[in-house]
Amino acid sequence: MKDGVSTTPVGTPVAEYAIDEALVSRLLADQHADLARLPLRMVDAGWDNAMFRLGDDFAVRLPRRAAAAELIAHEQRWLPRLSKRLSLPVPTPHRIGKPALGYPCRWSVVPWIRGLTADQNQPRASQAARFAGFLRSLHVPPPADAPANAVRGGPLRQRALVVGEKMRRLAGRTGLITPRLRQIWNEALDAPLDGAATWLHGDLHPRNVLVENGVIT
Repeated sequence: MKDGVSTTPVGTPVAEYAIDEALVSRLLADQHADLARLPLRMVDAGWDNAMFRLGDDFAVRLPRRAAAAELIAHEQRWLPRLSKRLSLPVPTPHRIGKPALGYPCRWSVVPWIRGLTADQNQPRASQAARFAGFLRSLHVPPPADAPANAVRGGPLRQRALVVGEKMRRLAGRTGLITPRLRQIWNEALDAPLDGAATWLHGDLHPRNVLVENGVIT
């Protein structure tokens, strides 16, 4: 949730669902009428979801692709449980929306968390400990019925072809892929999994971290 002008990266997949303020207003009026009177405006769109600010305190988060529909269902089920132990705020669903009015996915009303994404507003170096503390609070064993991720959290060799191709493309255009970096990557490919399964953040990059006045929020 970012306050300001959209900075959707080039290469973001094309939306599969047409989502605009009119649709979101109708969904709110249909399912959460007490919130429908609040001011609404579109803020941003990421890889999977569109985000609208709702009043001062909320945002509406709606999948813009079919692939994201299952992910938001996981958020609705598990974030209320996980958030109780986390050391930083996360967008825990405040209200849950269901498919309606021609829109086929579940959606959420979540708290508005202040800040700019970390690619736009770099955190201070002192925030490393705060960030590490959040990850420690997250990385705990999950219950047996927690959703597994087919892509993340497994042996790196499962990603070797994809990452290798990206490294080759970068090597053809930049000097970033150094011999030392290749050595580190090859060592990582051979490293065994040496710990039990835990919860993890499946998409931990700067656009999913919010910063205000240098502090991670």
